Amino acid sequence: MNTVGFLITARLKSTRLPMKLLAKIGEHEIFRHVIRRAKSIAGIDRVVLCTSPHLQDLPLIEIAKEEGIYYFFGSEADVLDRLGQAASTFGLDAFISMTADCPVFCTYHATRVADLLRRDESIDYVYIPDLPIGTAVYGLNTCAVRAACELKTEVDTEIWGPFINHPKFFSVHPLQATPGFQIPARLTIDHPEDYFFMLALASHFKGDFSSLTLPDIGRIIQAHPELTHINSGIIQRKASEELLATLEAFFTNNEARIREIIKRHKKS
Repeated sequence: MNTVGFLITARLKSTRLPMKLLAKIGEHEIFRHVIRRAKSIAGIDRVVLCTSPHLQDLPLIEIAKEEGIYYFFGSEADVLDRLGQAASTFGLDAFISMTADCPVFCTYHATRVADLLRRDESIDYVYIPDLPIGTAVYGLNTCAVRAACELKTEVDTEIWGPFINHPKFFSVHPLQATPGFQIPARLTIDHPEDYFFMLALASHFKGDFSSLTLPDIGRIIQAHPELTHINSGIIQRKASEELLATLEAFFTNNEARIREIIKRHKKS
């Protein structure tokens, strides 16, 4: 039975919406909402903030302490390495990964991912392709992450999915979303419009924002479809075509070495 943690990647370096994680929705900061949702997931052994030692990120540490979760200082740019190092430091066999700018990530599906990681030690990577942007967590095997970190040459891994989403080498498991959770909305916070949209959702929800569910959001949008226009023009950032082509060539040309490294990490 795997030990499973919840790792929250967070920094205060945003330029599109400065200090966004400290902005409030209702009574609490965006980051605090994410922590409270993570703490509500059954079967999670540890919740860990994964940030950098940069002074500007210290306010995140203070919130983590107040909320009673762990924290870890890692690479500023290499997010995949930061996750792998944190998971190893806290003795996690596997972990759920979520960024701190997603205050309404789906706890129901996070619980499903945690259960899957706990039961099946062979799974390296779990993703949910059909949930709204900002609501789907990712599940990762710590050994697989360590192998991916040894394989890669890139330092900037803010978008790390392409480094491990290779079914030929890693055990990749797409998890189908439960019907009723696929709503037409963008639910992450990268731009001011995203924040305004979250504030609008909060204004139509009578409970604690940290408990807002995707079905709740679906009902709000059904009653107020004009709300989605607030951030509908935002285009989600993706890995560059150049990076994808480079990684594809690497995995194609180094098959034997890749398999040896993955095998070695799985035995460790």
